[in-house]
Amino acid sequence: MISTRTMISRRVFVQRSALIATGVAIGAVARGQVSLGNSAVAATPDATATREAELEELNSLQTQVAQPLVCTPAPTSTPSPTATQVPPSQTGVPLVYGNIWTITVLGIFPAMSPQDARLSGKLMQVNLTASHNNPVPKLPPLTELRLVDSQGRFSVPDIALNQSIFGSDWGLHVSPGVTANLSVVFDVAADAGDSFILESNADPTFRVAMTVEQRG
Repeated sequence: MISTRTMISRRVFVQRSALIATGVAIGAVARGQVSLGNSAVAATPDATATREAELEELNSLQTQVAQPLVCTPAPTSTPSPTATQVPPSQTGVPLVYGNIWTITVLGIFPAMSPQDARLSGKLMQVNLTASHNNPVPKLPPLTELRLVDSQGRFSVPDIALNQSIFGSDWGLHVSPGVTANLSVVFDVAADAGDSFILESNADPTFRVAMTVEQRG
């Protein structure tokens, strides 16, 4: 027959075994929680790695900006068509000028320069006649003329130079119905050839081709 003391000892043993098992189970659970917690922490993105990735992307963008800008040339606009010039007339042909004048260019030849004249080249003199039928006297359009050489260089009349050669009445009014004999000199380049065209700044239809006349 089992004694009461023996039964109590067995009960205490069982209780202690249960407590030990419970402690072991709790410890295992605790270790699992810690392990899960560590796993959760490891799953969280590393802030340092994210920052490094952002810096790397920024550096890439800065490198792209630093690259030299390649400009595509703008399309060239279509140039405006150049007005067709009127073929030049010949000397000795009466030409209507500005719907007012009738001008006949007689010729061109070298001119003597005044002693005190300061020239950039040499003087060429153009002789012409001019008339009009307006009821009032008109100033001849001498200052509107220009002389173009074979290289495309042009010269315009100098009023003071012309007045010093032809007198103070150079370029004054021409009376109605009068055909005036007029002259105008141009300071042209020293290497200008013998071919010229007399044009007008005001009337593009007025163009006269001339060849220099050599006078003895």
